[in-house]
Amino acid sequence: MVAVWIIFILLLVLSAVLLTGRGSFLIAEYNTSSQEEKEKYNP
Repeated sequence: MVAVWIIFILLLVLSAVLLTGRGSFLIAEYNTSSQEEKEKYNP
């Protein structure tokens, strides 16, 4: 049961990071794209 809560908390934190827009370092294609392509997603 403890493992379920740990996974729940980890997913909650990961969701918060992605929803606030600070999780771009987790996306491999974003890091390898050019500056012009990154500006499409970050106006």
